[in-house]
Amino acid sequence: MNTYGNIFKITIFGESHGTGVGIVIDNCVAGMPLQASDFEQDMVRRKGGILKGTTPRQEDDIPIFLSGIFNDVTTGAPLTIMFANNNTRSSDYEQQRAIPRPGHADFVAQHKYGGYQDYRGGGHFSGRLTACLVAAGVVAKKILQLQHHITIHSSLISVGGNTNIDAGIQEAIEAKDSVGGIVDCTIHNVPIGIGEPFFASIESNIAQLAFSIPAIKGIEFGSGFAAAAMYGSNHNDVLINDSGTTATNHAGGIVGGISNGNHIYFKLAVKPTSSTPKVQHSYNTVTQTTEDFSTKGRHDLCIAIRVPVVAEAIAAIAVHDLICIAGLSPRVVQV
Repeated sequence: MNTYGNIFKITIFGESHGTGVGIVIDNCVAGMPLQASDFEQDMVRRKGGILKGTTPRQEDDIPIFLSGIFNDVTTGAPLTIMFANNNTRSSDYEQQRAIPRPGHADFVAQHKYGGYQDYRGGGHFSGRLTACLVAAGVVAKKILQLQHHITIHSSLISVGGNTNIDAGIQEAIEAKDSVGGIVDCTIHNVPIGIGEPFFASIESNIAQLAFSIPAIKGIEFGSGFAAAAMYGSNHNDVLINDSGTTATNHAGGIVGGISNGNHIYFKLAVKPTSSTPKVQHSYNTVTQTTEDFSTKGRHDLCIAIRVPVVAEAIAAIAVHDLICIAGLSPRVVQV
């Protein structure tokens, strides 16, 4: 199940250590200027090996346009973008054929696919495929900004429970272990009325895509779980004008699954990277014994560092698809 969307559809493909990874976007608008330079900033934000705590694996992540672009302009045909894998080290993963890594999909993938899955770097389960989500997000964000003046911003707000990001990462380095974090995301200027109850609400669409990001374990909108400890009179957002502006934003810009004109706000909980320098225990499927195990390969100490740009991408994809459902997105971009 690698396709998402009702009108603005994306289909993801590839493996971590295969030839490459990519995305097919159906119903992308025609007439929008688009070239490799549009992707550079966001692909760098997602790239490892730049910030402390990220994997040393670095890929160029230069988009290869296979269809849907002509003379640096979108044609309206399916837009297919691929990213080559040139910096792989597959030998690091030989031992996991017998010893599934704790916290990873190795064990369940073996059972689901009869042992035929590509185990190198996690294969199709790898965070490498978030490059494809980011690419689709670049396209969606550009459409949203050009047609609706919608902008999206996400940031890492804590690491290991510490709001001092550098300190949180340093603590993990000293502990020789991995660590998780919290990422927030804000979507500005979404018009009132976007979202289709019950099963195409803004929350359900964003949440579905959020949980497609490896390592995401929780999501909350507005005041989120804190709302469970509030009185209704305190949680309710009081309207103050005809534009729908409210005095507070506990609802996170969404009421009844529909945008209410305030900014949409959500947070993501990112688990600690499963691949940790710590020696752990796992079951050896060959010897049928539990034994000490140390994960090999190049991995993020804190995957949350690279999640903000992915959060922006999934938010843009979900919101743009809902805007298309509402009939508010022309098939030819207005520039």
